[in-house]
Amino acid sequence: MVLTHIYRPIPKTEPLQRRLRPRKNRHSGDDNTKIPSVYQETVFAIPELLDLITGFLARDDLRVLIRVCRTWNAFWAPYLYSDLFLCKYKKTRVYPKVRTYGHYVEALELNSTTLNNILYLLDYVPNLQSLSLHHSALSLIQLQSIIAMVPQLRGLHLSFKRILFKPQDCPLTLAASLQNLEQFSWMGIDSEIRVDDILFVLKSCLRLRSLCLSRITLVEELPELPRTMVKVEDHDWQNTSLRRLECNLVLLGPRQTKATEPEDVHPCIRRLVGLQYVQLWPLGYAHFHHAQPTPSKITDALNTIAKYCDNLKVLDVKNTFPTTDDMFKEIMERNHQLQRVCVKNTDIGDLPLQMLARLPASCTAHNLVELDLEGCIHVTSAGITPVLENCGRLQNLNIARTKAATLNLFKGNKPWACRTSLEILRIDIQPQDYQPPPRMVNWIPVSQQGPPVIPYSPEEQLLVKERLTSFTSLRALDIKGLSMEFGMLDDMSFAPHLRQVILHIPFRQPGDGSQYEPAQAKALEWGRALFPEWHVWTGANFAYSTVVCMINAKLNYHDETFVLW
Repeated sequence: MVLTHIYRPIPKTEPLQRRLRPRKNRHSGDDNTKIPSVYQETVFAIPELLDLITGFLARDDLRVLIRVCRTWNAFWAPYLYSDLFLCKYKKTRVYPKVRTYGHYVEALELNSTTLNNILYLLDYVPNLQSLSLHHSALSLIQLQSIIAMVPQLRGLHLSFKRILFKPQDCPLTLAASLQNLEQFSWMGIDSEIRVDDILFVLKSCLRLRSLCLSRITLVEELPELPRTMVKVEDHDWQNTSLRRLECNLVLLGPRQTKATEPEDVHPCIRRLVGLQYVQLWPLGYAHFHHAQPTPSKITDALNTIAKYCDNLKVLDVKNTFPTTDDMFKEIMERNHQLQRVCVKNTDIGDLPLQMLARLPASCTAHNLVELDLEGCIHVTSAGITPVLENCGRLQNLNIARTKAATLNLFKGNKPWACRTSLEILRIDIQPQDYQPPPRMVNWIPVSQQGPPVIPYSPEEQLLVKERLTSFTSLRALDIKGLSMEFGMLDDMSFAPHLRQVILHIPFRQPGDGSQYEPAQAKALEWGRALFPEWHVWTGANFAYSTVVCMINAKLNYHDETFVLW
């Protein structure tokens, strides 16, 4: 046997010694070192850099870092304990730590916590700015003692699992003592609240920017009215700080005052929305839901918004029906500064959208940024085309489950003004005479005959492709529809910033339930061809009475910036 490699020991000329590099710090006097040293005290003394580093750390990472040394504890303890969420106290180690790190706590959220534990925690959080009490059962005196301990609050959020006080106690007015209050939300359990109590809070808290009322019944007066109840006159005050008004599941009590006009709105809505301070809103928010959506209540709410609100920036009336075009037409006609409009699952039509896209002489440019029309079955291409051609700042558009994205939308030579600004697009490409299913129908049984699958011709597909590929600023895209074809988007290089795509392409081969496996294989083939280096999920689904190939692709698996489901 011949050895090709001979391993020989290295001769020991001198004893082996382990040589260590001399440790250098800021006190070392080595003048030959020309590269300046940066120490942790210098790096972490920059707040912007410390915030950037902390953005990549989870809460478990912060718990480890604060145990490294005292210096790191001082750096990252404020980030770890700035927001605390605590459930019912069960002899854990969280409460004792509040005694040490309580001065870092700025937001405290408690769920099903007893009064003694609430008062114990408030003793050790002198810099608290926001307090949230969920599923609490507090009496009027207990709630008053809690508010008295935190006069510096800027945010107060209360929700109750049991009401231990009477409506005559006026519990809502306790928040009027918080002079720095900016955000206030009250969720009762179908309790009665006087409109004067709400107006008294608005009158007292001059910095209040957001007011959210949920699960209450607005009444003009209570049956047994004590003399101590406050009365707020409509003409002797105004609030110019309120920016957001949200009413979720709010019912209207019986009307106690007589209507002066046949179309006079309910006094509670008129006084809450129709005061002068509403007209002075630089920003506005109107969000009305009703547990019992009768036409009269919806008409009162929308008519009041249209009559008194002239400077709305955000309009959110999703899932509100029945509605009419006349209700929305006046709102769109009076508010030319709208930035976000969400009328999802309503009966809005083309006429209000045409008024929204119309630019009056007093405005220089459209400010519309977000438009959500999903489920608006009366919207057609006649209402969407003016929006696409005139609103050059539009960034988010949702026209899924509408009649808008037919071939008529993609015809025409006028370029779309939002082609370089649109970032999120949800669209259904449907046949020419497509009729969406009625509202509240989320699926169609296999046995039910659905709309026919009518593919576009090659010339028509090219027309659709030219319009879709003109959106060069897209970051998220969701396309469905019976007329969707793979050839319409066979290359995604037109949008270099694209990060998430969801496609539902109908499987054209007729057959029975055995279509799923071929559709899954076809979706996998198309997904690999479109997104060779992305994270891709493929499969088959049943929609529009036919089998569709589903492709869901994300550039980064952990990126949750856009959620298109």
